[in-house]
Amino acid sequence: MLGLCMGMATTAYAQEGAALEEVVVTAQKRSERLQDVPLSVAVVSGTNLERLHISSPDELPMVSPNVSFTASSNTRGQGLSIRGVGTLNFSDGVEPSVSTVIDGVVLGRQAMSVFELIDIERVEILRGPQGTLFGKNSSAGVLNIVTEAPRQTLGGKVEASYASLNETKLRGSVTGPLSDTLSARLTGYYTTRDGYVTNVYNGKKLNDQNQWGVRGKILWTPTEATSVTFIGDYSKIDRNCCAPTSISVSPTATGAARLALMGPVVPGRDNNQTNIDGLYYLKQDTSGLSVQVDHEIGDHTLTSITAYRQFQVRDNNDPDLLPVNLFNLNNADQKQSQFSQELRLTSPQGKPIEYVVGLYYFGQDLDTVTMLQGRYSLASNVIAGSVIDRGIETKNAAVFGQLTGHVTDQFSVIVGARYTSEKLDARFMRTNLPGLPSAPVGVGGPPLNTNDLKSDEAKLSYRLGVQYDINDDAMAYASYAKGFKGGAINLLNTLTQSLVTGGGYLVPPEIPTNYEAGVRLSLFERRAQLNLTAFLTDFDGFQTTAFDPNANANILTSAGKLRSKGIEVEALASPVVGLTLSANVAYTDATFREFPNGPCYPGQALVDPACRNVNGTYIQDLAGKNLNNAPEWAYTLGVNYQRPIADTGFTGLFNLGYVYRDKVNFGLSQDPQTVQKAYGLVNLNLGVQTQDQRWKVSVFAKNLLDQRFSNGIFAATLDSGGPLAKAGYSQMVTESARRSVGISLNTTF
Repeated sequence: MLGLCMGMATTAYAQEGAALEEVVVTAQKRSERLQDVPLSVAVVSGTNLERLHISSPDELPMVSPNVSFTASSNTRGQGLSIRGVGTLNFSDGVEPSVSTVIDGVVLGRQAMSVFELIDIERVEILRGPQGTLFGKNSSAGVLNIVTEAPRQTLGGKVEASYASLNETKLRGSVTGPLSDTLSARLTGYYTTRDGYVTNVYNGKKLNDQNQWGVRGKILWTPTEATSVTFIGDYSKIDRNCCAPTSISVSPTATGAARLALMGPVVPGRDNNQTNIDGLYYLKQDTSGLSVQVDHEIGDHTLTSITAYRQFQVRDNNDPDLLPVNLFNLNNADQKQSQFSQELRLTSPQGKPIEYVVGLYYFGQDLDTVTMLQGRYSLASNVIAGSVIDRGIETKNAAVFGQLTGHVTDQFSVIVGARYTSEKLDARFMRTNLPGLPSAPVGVGGPPLNTNDLKSDEAKLSYRLGVQYDINDDAMAYASYAKGFKGGAINLLNTLTQSLVTGGGYLVPPEIPTNYEAGVRLSLFERRAQLNLTAFLTDFDGFQTTAFDPNANANILTSAGKLRSKGIEVEALASPVVGLTLSANVAYTDATFREFPNGPCYPGQALVDPACRNVNGTYIQDLAGKNLNNAPEWAYTLGVNYQRPIADTGFTGLFNLGYVYRDKVNFGLSQDPQTVQKAYGLVNLNLGVQTQDQRWKVSVFAKNLLDQRFSNGIFAATLDSGGPLAKAGYSQMVTESARRSVGISLNTTF
């Protein structure tokens, strides 16, 4: 393959670069050229996703440095962060700070964003609060995914790939006309992969991959002024997932006993083994229907998006990481359904005043039953267990609008606002498993039944900005925005009667205030682009989950105030035809400004006077400390080159990428044992395709240099003695933290 690249024709090929392809986005609820949008937006095309073999949202940090992903033992607790900020927790009463929107429909829960990125037109990553136009769950940013539309010409594509760990992917789509006014598109995928964690207890491979899905779209254009798009999708996941591995055991008698029981497993950062007698499984079904109607009224466009979605996830994990029943049953059966309706009116472009106004409604029902059972201690022979049955209903309604006034041909003023009303109504019931005592406090607790957990918030969010078009190839902007994320309700397993009685179950709203300025430059006859953004975002009432060693459990809390500030640089150039160079750099300083009652980490009180005893509870002031999983520096570099191979009818393809992530601490409490050191990944793709682009074969390597890293590090369950005793630690390992080599075959018709 390298020989083919070296034999590429060098004659009859212009040495001048080609103009970069114009990128169109809908970040402001209307189609606009990316370089004209006064927002911080990163765009990844479907072509680039395929070229880089990126197939799920959790891999987006590989192409967008200001995006981070934190793994969990199930999809309910994982999530994305933007500019260092994201809501990562298991509580049913908290919604994400980064909103995922697919074809105009907001996904109500972060678990719903686990799907294959297939047949994608583009992914828009909107950084910073987007409360004015997107509203729901967007206090830190938005992941706006747009799938390919049906076409009136018959066409399609099929891809098959095979890679390390027997990873097999089959993907395909077909589109074409059904009549003069109807066209359709059908997309499907199937992915399977062996697990990369070995359970020495039974030889089973854990953390495998097994999922499939379909999506259908029908476009009906009854008149030139009206188009109607029907979308239906279904996906299914059935995995033996998601098992952590042990890094260390505590320097105590308990830790020594645990180490002996682990048998051949050797704890450490390179550990890919576990020894458990319980089950790890993840079964998830997701489906949805939506209808989008676009109707031209004169030179305005009226858009209606009506959608219904639902999902169910069933999972279990054995968090004790031992071949004895300390905590073998830790499962959940969660069901969600949502209905949303958006109605908006968009004015024409090019007028002195441009505007978008609309109404929005979102309703969601979420019900979860969790069962806990085990001994919870090596020193106990008593089996205890609890059942937690909880549910929450969300009603969110908003009116919104944004206006751009072109004061002159070059200077514009932007004013936007959104008034949101959000109501939560929750219930919580914890009972004992039949014939058993209660699971202990810190895991579950004594029986508790309450049906009166409520939150009712209303807030105005807004955006003010100015934009100056220096010329056709240069633009500068500055903006001020205040967002809103509604209050949260603590529905964690460990909810107590005192929290219910005292109102401590309610976590206040999360309010971001964003200051941003940027420059967008098209250079050298649009053969290069340089985009610069500076931002400062203050969050008041940041909602998060933290490990509290006092309770030996995760708690839901308001982390007071935090600030995320930094600079984003995005450069793209085509110096010669066929060659594209890219560099994306993010500097982010995300720190707590005010968090006086922050949790201590295990054993901190023994070595650090900052962890102090206040009325029997150990706390520390986290002001000035870094936010968890927020790298200070992150960047991606890329080289993409394609050129005809002399006298063969083929084109050679070459893509080389480098991804760097600075060190992070996965612990909110600044635990030095939960630090992931900095790492860099090299990704390579080599291929050939026919010059009519109908056939392509490529070989690829992800993480070519086999760098090891974790997607999460935390104090081990049942191996932490609180602030006065050190803990053992576990990690969430990832398939990305090992070299993967594969081959893919694509055909387009």
